[in-house]
Amino acid sequence: MNRVQLIGNVGKDAEVKTMPSGSTLTSFSVATEERYKDKSGDWQGKTTWHRVAVWDAKPHVQALRKGQRVYIEGSIDVREYTGSDGAKKTATEVKAFSVEVLFVPDRQDARQDARPPQGNQPYGGTPSGAQRGAQKPVTASTFDDDGLPFAFVILAPIAGYLAQVVGV
Repeated sequence: MNRVQLIGNVGKDAEVKTMPSGSTLTSFSVATEERYKDKSGDWQGKTTWHRVAVWDAKPHVQALRKGQRVYIEGSIDVREYTGSDGAKKTATEVKAFSVEVLFVPDRQDARQDARPPQGNQPYGGTPSGAQRGAQKPVTASTFDDDGLPFAFVILAPIAGYLAQVVGV
């Protein structure tokens, strides 16, 4: 099975290209954070950048901006190409089939680097968050086109995944 689920911060505004066939390709990068304790018991963090490609994306995906937190479902796609120097290269990216916005930072936050939390801060916070202004969380009162609460649409797949991982 080739399946990926990511929660991370968009690293740069989405780029949309229209192909000769009329299809659109939306691409952007996402930073995820892995936290772990080292041998001395101190918390360490590792940031991983992922390239994401979405074919014929919905407008909310095409409008993604740097700093937004997103939930992505898709698969790993590895492709080979010839670089401008003539050398054979390999690119790995996430081919997304579902992208949901978890929160939208205010305009000032959007101009800052899309960095995962540092130290003991919860996700959604940044070291200078108080100076830059509070982020605007998506609430359960936000509805999608089907009339379902947006939070339910987001949290249902995550809850199912967590139940599998934790074994609940």
